[in-house]
Amino acid sequence: ALMRSWRDGFGEPVASFLIVQLPNYSKTSPEIREAQLLSALSDGHAAAVVTADVGEVEDIHPRNKRPVGERLALAARALCYGENIDGLSPAYRAAVFAGGKGALTFLHAGSGLELRGAGGFEVCGADYRWVPAEARPVAPDRIEVWAPAVASPVAARYAWSNTPTLTLYGRNGLPASPFRTYDPLKP
Repeated sequence: ALMRSWRDGFGEPVASFLIVQLPNYSKTSPEIREAQLLSALSDGHAAAVVTADVGEVEDIHPRNKRPVGERLALAARALCYGENIDGLSPAYRAAVFAGGKGALTFLHAGSGLELRGAGGFEVCGADYRWVPAEARPVAPDRIEVWAPAVASPVAARYAWSNTPTLTLYGRNGLPASPFRTYDPLKP
């Protein structure tokens, strides 16, 4: 509604917006970051800049502004100026669960996805009891997740906490946005 009202007010129906996701602040729920991402993805003329890997746990304003500014500049070049660059963070698109694993596909994967360390991923079965999961890239825009303790996973989530540790990045150096694959009306 805010983007629409500003576009209407300025007479610019396709004005671009860059949304800076909230950083890893102790009082920021993952649902807020999700809402910011979904707003950008559903708009068509907006992008979300991921900052959950910068900042201080007890200060919502990251002292290190450089990565935030650099990411905003890349997103602006890709979205606003139409440059053919890989300037957006990977964003969860869809999941298919079969054979004890989940195949998760991503938008804005550019030249591929990479893991920087372990952790951050969880899967659950039909009981919605979350357990840490393993992950590995299997295609430029897809990763596979699984956990030996969950024979038939039905959902996955990544960096789903107020102060997440991000491990999934695009090869462009930009972190993937935290996400969940399940219906938020479930537990």
